[in-house]
Amino acid sequence: MAMLYVFSAPGPAAADDGAGSLTLIAGGNGLGFGGDGGPASSAKLSAPHGAAVAPDGVMYIADTGNHRIRAVAVNGTISTIAGDGSDDGETGGLPGGAKGTTVSLRAPTEVAIGTDGAVYIADAGVSRIYALAPDGTITVRAEVTDSRDPRELRGLAVSADGTVFVSDRDNGRVLAYASGGAESVVAGDGAAPQSYTPVPSPNSLAVDSHGDLWIAGHYLFRVRDDAVAPVTLPEEDRWTVGEGKAWPPADRALDDVYSVGVSGSGVYVVDNARREVRWLSANGAISTVMGLPVDPFGLLDPVDVVAGPGANGAIYLIDVTGSRIFAAEVPRDAPSVDDGGAPVWIWLLAAAGVVVIAGVVFVVLRRRRPREI
Repeated sequence: MAMLYVFSAPGPAAADDGAGSLTLIAGGNGLGFGGDGGPASSAKLSAPHGAAVAPDGVMYIADTGNHRIRAVAVNGTISTIAGDGSDDGETGGLPGGAKGTTVSLRAPTEVAIGTDGAVYIADAGVSRIYALAPDGTITVRAEVTDSRDPRELRGLAVSADGTVFVSDRDNGRVLAYASGGAESVVAGDGAAPQSYTPVPSPNSLAVDSHGDLWIAGHYLFRVRDDAVAPVTLPEEDRWTVGEGKAWPPADRALDDVYSVGVSGSGVYVVDNARREVRWLSANGAISTVMGLPVDPFGLLDPVDVVAGPGANGAIYLIDVTGSRIFAAEVPRDAPSVDDGGAPVWIWLLAAAGVVVIAGVVFVVLRRRRPREI
């Protein structure tokens, strides 16, 4: 799934679908195309594969089957901002000043938000990445032109310096395009020998506030200072990043990871085998924040996770098969940990223990005090 920055901004308006803590954001009217100009929760989507939330709270959706990019405003209204609905795809140059809604998107699989305010679009059908400017004009940001075929561009992320990362799932690699346009392989097949670690089926990318790149495929990887390393589980409730280039790593790798999203203080992943959303906190704890109910997410259907904006603990879950996007309230404060400190619940429990002990001591002392005659 897409890379998602986390911003302190309102999210798009939602409609309660009655599924407990899940709230329907978009796609509540079945498979297809429709609903522009109205509530997103009553609109139709077609196999959306990615989403991103901008600083102003607008959600952008890669509506893959409709060959469009849709936008959900903070008030919940949905509209099309790129793609004319045809599946031809663009293979030539675009005229200067071309509007996003005039281009053909063959298979838009992912979107990401840049610090320049542009919406970046991965079109897997033509192996291109587009940049949609705030004024609605669109340009080709990058194009994968090597001889490898097939290629399937899936994950997309943009760093603070404008570098665009895209995952080529079929070829097990992650490509980077610098702001000047230079292409390099940062992970997987084709990377420099000193940094090579296999990254099978990279499906989802995210860049955190430290500039680290997270890669989710079958496993979860972190790229820091050009070093690629798998996330491992030395204990069931602890995570760390493996050292060295040895593969497989000494400790059990975190596997069956379908997608990844970052928040200000940690990382969310979808564990497709356990059908759970898990949280990796900054101090090395890993915990489950919610399960994925069969209704609406099915038994094995793909689900993408997007860490949402604001401090309310919301994340967004993309039901690709059901063509819907939900918001889920998760107890972000419960699994998170103060920097280098113990979890909040431990301090609360300790405080409660102190109160109880103090009370017992007080009662004992009162009973032992000599009675006045």
